[in-house]
Amino acid sequence: GEVVFSQPATIKAGDDTVFEAFLAGIDCVPTGTRTVTVAPASTLYGEEGNETIGVAPGETLVIVVDVQAPLTPAEWTTDVPEVEFGADGEAPTVTLPATPPPAEYQLKVLEEGDGDEVGAGDTVTLQYQGTSWDTGEIFDQSYGGEPAQFATDEVIQGFGAALVGQKVGTKLIVTIPPQYAYGTDAAAHDLGGQTLVFLVEI
Repeated sequence: GEVVFSQPATIKAGDDTVFEAFLAGIDCVPTGTRTVTVAPASTLYGEEGNETIGVAPGETLVIVVDVQAPLTPAEWTTDVPEVEFGADGEAPTVTLPATPPPAEYQLKVLEEGDGDEVGAGDTVTLQYQGTSWDTGEIFDQSYGGEPAQFATDEVIQGFGAALVGQKVGTKLIVTIPPQYAYGTDAAAHDLGGQTLVFLVEI
């Protein structure tokens, strides 16, 4: 009767690398639908189960999925942090306003690029800096080293969705509420329950 996990996820319909029990809840299902799939744990994790997440051998899982439209940020127009870019290779400075974290998922394009448009699932090369609005501290960044490279569906939902539709060369800043970052449970992750701000150069 206990929840094993609850989180946003991106699952590609028809992807044969995804467990069939998860695909069953999204294939041929309209956006806005809630599905429930019941599956023996053995069909996902084998006869031994998955003790690391609390699934014992022989148990059965109930998988509830809300099929949502692709996440799209609103335009960020008020209380946007000040950004000062340094010289080549130097980390930029992001100054957060003295306001509560925004509840809405928002993005502001600081400088639009003129390259190819990033599509869902594309692998991108970028520089980024992540700051917690709650603590004011930088928790991760690529500045000072080689640019990062990853696919838009390999990162937290709010980060990946901010890149889709943007052009290569674009500089942007995005604020991501907990539900689109590391979840609302502060005990589940070091950044759980926190609103994150990412400065990104694609």
